[in-house]
Amino acid sequence: MASITTVALATAKRNIIADLKYKFDFLVQATWSLTNVLAFAFLGFAVGQGDSKYAPAYSMSLFFVISTAFWTLFSSPYEETTLVLREEAQRGTMGFLVTNDVNPFSILLARFISASFKFFIVFLFAIVPVLYFIRGPFGTLLPHSMSELSLLALLLFNVYLFMFAMSALIGSLSMLFKNTQTIAKITHYALRILSTYFTPLAAFAMFIPGSPKFFFFLPVTMGLEGARQILILHSTSPPPGFFPYYVYFIVGFTLNIVLLVLSKKIVNRITHIALKAGTLEFY
Repeated sequence: MASITTVALATAKRNIIADLKYKFDFLVQATWSLTNVLAFAFLGFAVGQGDSKYAPAYSMSLFFVISTAFWTLFSSPYEETTLVLREEAQRGTMGFLVTNDVNPFSILLARFISASFKFFIVFLFAIVPVLYFIRGPFGTLLPHSMSELSLLALLLFNVYLFMFAMSALIGSLSMLFKNTQTIAKITHYALRILSTYFTPLAAFAMFIPGSPKFFFFLPVTMGLEGARQILILHSTSPPPGFFPYYVYFIVGFTLNIVLLVLSKKIVNRITHIALKAGTLEFY
């Protein structure tokens, strides 16, 4: 039986080649991403600068631009991955794949890799130029040194692992239930809210003292706020009053490993249940 990694990479390669053939879709995605980040930039200009305890020390325009750029990388790979097993079921190919030793976990991984590659290209062409031309308090919104670039890459990799684990957990439910899109959207919405760092945390802190520091352990929160620290303030240190980054990385990567192992076990278990119930092709 082919390894999950080998099957996933081979499938991802085919998906990438197929995606690259759809040039119009790339154009639409790039145009939408560019429009989205510019719209939030103008919204930030209208808001000005926050004045709450957890508000950043820079304009909300910069805050929104980095947030939008960040989720350009992760939203669509997550959404496409949560739907891939349902798409295979609609084509009537799930049963064929499973009976030929293609584990659904490898299908989920392949779609996440190919979608991530696609939106990395969209990010390079639509978002990076915006980050280059918009100026923060210390210059352009791109890394100024290798240390900044290395830390940013590590932060984003941590988020990629987390988002794949979440998309695999939710995507596997489609083998049992007809429609899981609402669950996927609710989870995505909740993660985006928590990742904004200060917007909801001021409210949480009213009821749970110290909650901002707790939420910072989530990879999406640490990744987005860390990206702001690097790209806006060009600082490789976490926000004032927080632990060093290595503490959050230890917790974050441990959480990711647990989620990845759990998601694989759940996918395998649901596959077994779906085979017995005859719901692999159910849509």
